[in-house]
Amino acid sequence: LTIRRRIEPILKDEDFPHPPIVPIIPITHDRLTLEIMRGCTRGCRFCSAGMLTRPVRKRSADSVTWLAEKGIEASCWDEVSLVSLSTSDYDDLALLVGKLTRVLAERRVSISLPSMRPGAFSDEIARLIGRTKKTGLTFAPEAGSLDLRNVINKNVDENELFTTVETAFRNNWDSVKLYFMVGLPYETEGDMDGLVKMVRSVESICRGYGRRRKITVSLSPFVPRPHTPFQWEAQQPPETLSERISHVRKRLPDRRIKLKWRDPFMAQLEGLLARGDRTLGEPIFRAWKAGSRFDSWTDRFDYDLWKRCLDESGIAFDSGFEARDSSEPLPWGHIDGGVSHEFLVREAEKSASRELTPDCREGTCSDCGACTDKKPPARREAQEPGDVGRILAGDPLRRKPANVRIKFRVRYSKQAEMRLASHLDTVRCIQRGLRRSGAPVCYSEGFSPHPRISFGPPLPLGAAGESECLDILLTRMPLNGWIDRLNECLPTGLSMIESRVIGLNCPSLMRLVNAAAYSIEIRTSGGAPGEDLVRGIGDALSGRGKIFSMTHRAEDDKLVVDIKVSIGAGSPGPEKVIERILRESQVHYEIIRKDLFVERDGVFSPAFMTERQEEN
Repeated sequence: LTIRRRIEPILKDEDFPHPPIVPIIPITHDRLTLEIMRGCTRGCRFCSAGMLTRPVRKRSADSVTWLAEKGIEASCWDEVSLVSLSTSDYDDLALLVGKLTRVLAERRVSISLPSMRPGAFSDEIARLIGRTKKTGLTFAPEAGSLDLRNVINKNVDENELFTTVETAFRNNWDSVKLYFMVGLPYETEGDMDGLVKMVRSVESICRGYGRRRKITVSLSPFVPRPHTPFQWEAQQPPETLSERISHVRKRLPDRRIKLKWRDPFMAQLEGLLARGDRTLGEPIFRAWKAGSRFDSWTDRFDYDLWKRCLDESGIAFDSGFEARDSSEPLPWGHIDGGVSHEFLVREAEKSASRELTPDCREGTCSDCGACTDKKPPARREAQEPGDVGRILAGDPLRRKPANVRIKFRVRYSKQAEMRLASHLDTVRCIQRGLRRSGAPVCYSEGFSPHPRISFGPPLPLGAAGESECLDILLTRMPLNGWIDRLNECLPTGLSMIESRVIGLNCPSLMRLVNAAAYSIEIRTSGGAPGEDLVRGIGDALSGRGKIFSMTHRAEDDKLVVDIKVSIGAGSPGPEKVIERILRESQVHYEIIRKDLFVERDGVFSPAFMTERQEEN
């Protein structure tokens, strides 16, 4: 029985997941991710994704633009990532980026292009995506020598890479990332020296553009994958991989270069699992029962645990290292991955002779077997050329900024679930809400523009706030009801209460606010805390600042302590002091900041209503 894959012939807009889920806390890929193309015919011989996702299918520029606009409206992210196995191969990428720029630039949403091919990142594209925050640029030469790149069918020219890096630095990018693999078939020490030479050449370009420019070099151990021409190749043992990584580390000591690498012993386990058969079910189950969780995280990976579970199942950990014969049955041989067995064998033979296989979208059909409809390979379409001058001329970010600036002070509350969000997470939520609501927020200048918002003293994690404040600079007077619209775009527990116009030169809230009122609710079930607890809170607070007033009262099953105390001036926050006392007393409690004040000679003015400091 052969298991055959199913192919979606058209990437339909209605199949794209919408609306996206946007967590309150930061996530690994904290951006709107749009798949612009599926499949890759570059033919890298180590890449299972490139073999399994053929043939190439793409979305039109209009479709991608519509999905981006719709996704940003729903998510409020400040970045759109255009992903595919080979984003650089999208037909007329500059035209697509230009269309997106016209839609996203005014909202200050940046565009990122992951894993670009050297030569595809032009001055035109750099100028287009550089209109807002400059995201990272990643290039993947994979191997440091031309000979080894021919082995893996990675047609990358070194001079194109150097030109591309210079283009990035010339257009004010601060950093680039380079991805390489170690332990590839036919790899020698000379190939590792070639890697070092390539990185040093990039570093010399980096040095010419100032101290801020940095390079990140990532080394990933090669693992043979099923359904690739290298599925029969041997895998280097972790000791050999560690030596080659050390070889590179010793020769790249420059502080401009940040070197990262994956654990060779983790790669050993990956190789065993990648090419293993059903007998691995028992040791996997044993490892899970023994507590193996989240093993891709370095701090959670336990090599000894896996070795013990494999030994107990009678499987040698290094049993997956050896090369295999192309005629022997494979555990995954009953699965039809799209490309034919004959094609994989031909590619394996070509790797030994260093023969390249051209991309069938640019040359002749490689007869891989993926095009089951027997149509000729898709050719690159001639499209309207991207006119960067025309696009940038209409870019709202290039227009002369208006002189109008209006400063609002906004009072808001942070309660319920949002009290468990950090101050930075709260800031992100408010920024996203403002973007989604369409408020005319003023942005800072520079390479990474930020909304002109300043906050009062931050609340610690777990504390609620009933009358917090922030100042925001707008480019014009907002429409009536803009606060109500903003509240519709905020998560539960975060609510804007009111706003008022203040002077542009009003001092910041962090400078103005010097006092706050707190309410501490202490659960009294199971034994009421006595006067000693209240006295202990008072003594602790008096040691860090001034207590203006302090009272307590009983309410149902809780004791409520009301305090007005000084804050700021470099002293530890009163919330931290209160928490320490209550934790030591082992009681259930909730801290609520009721209001923020500007205290002057015993007179308390609410921070929301205070506009300027009084002169002596």
